[in-house]
Amino acid sequence: MSLYWMIGFPVALLAVAVGGALVALAGTDKVLGSTGTPEIPKAIEDPNAPGWTAVVEPTETAMVAHTGSEGALTGVSVLIGDEDEAEGGSVLVIPADTQVTAPGLTDPILLSALFEDQGVDGLAVGVGGLLGFGFTEGESVLDADAFEQLLNAVAPIEITVVDPITTVDPSDSIVSGTHQFDASELVSYFEVLGDGESPLNRTDRQRRLWVALLVELANDQAAVDSVVGSSEPFGELLGELAAGPVNDLSLPVTPEFSDGEERPIYLIRADDADQIASMSAAIVPLPTAPYPGARARLELSDGAGDATARDTAIPALTTAGAELVLLRNELVFDQERSEVIYYDESFAQIAADMADAIGAAEPTLVASEGPLFDVEVTLGRDWEP
Repeated sequence: MSLYWMIGFPVALLAVAVGGALVALAGTDKVLGSTGTPEIPKAIEDPNAPGWTAVVEPTETAMVAHTGSEGALTGVSVLIGDEDEAEGGSVLVIPADTQVTAPGLTDPILLSALFEDQGVDGLAVGVGGLLGFGFTEGESVLDADAFEQLLNAVAPIEITVVDPITTVDPSDSIVSGTHQFDASELVSYFEVLGDGESPLNRTDRQRRLWVALLVELANDQAAVDSVVGSSEPFGELLGELAAGPVNDLSLPVTPEFSDGEERPIYLIRADDADQIASMSAAIVPLPTAPYPGARARLELSDGAGDATARDTAIPALTTAGAELVLLRNELVFDQERSEVIYYDESFAQIAADMADAIGAAEPTLVASEGPLFDVEVTLGRDWEP
């Protein structure tokens, strides 16, 4: 266990580029024991210096569950900040009828059914498990009324409808062409599913509306202030997204029709899962665990004095299952071989995957009561990116 965790906490802020992503860090010295009040020395701000330490701020993420007028799930949006900049990011929209596996359930389940059974918390576990990360800014339900209130900050918005949307209720139908939609019309455009229409078409409309909303916010600071100051937990992140370029993303899925069913459900095949893992690693370079045990809290230490090599190990370790919590340099750079230590048998596989990722020997299990980390990795001179 590192000494500063027991007797000191961060006293300075800095930013360090890690693996191509801008990571907010807090540096601190080790605080040595003394009589009376300990004297906290000036923080070590050089990331190459012995003893440098930094608490890692994860990639900002939020999940929004959209519900229609009857309370059923109509889609899931995931908002993701940009690690390279303090503005911009990504928006990912997921169909409500995507099938996932969730902890505690023996059979796969549709997101719509998971939300109905377990609410937004259960939905967040299912979506987070699918994507491989948790939601630092929380998860929330945005019903039709709340969404309309949010859209009122910028409405009307010009929307071009390419394919007409026809429904049993003519009042919900939308003809093709360019429209100036008010907030209530935008909500209908977002949630309605036309007769015979593919749910992926609706997902595409939902993505386009997010982009249009962010474009409008980018040109209206008063609207941004209104959104950021709203009660929605994702308000501040939405303001950051509006301030920069945004990637609008769709989830790789495979449609499957059941006999007699008009619309498909969406499965995650092996190829889809590989694409999702690659996408998640690119847009969320510093993930948190979507549920306890899904990722191991990691302390990464540089024992060789090569900060560049240390930072390039991060993507490999997060892919192996790490939630990077702390970066630090050893006081003496004399580590020849990289090593992996873990403190709980439940993290044996993740520890082994981390060891494989950096070419280290078999990880060592060390008994410990209440460790602050699940895994500690010390990089030696043998680590080569």
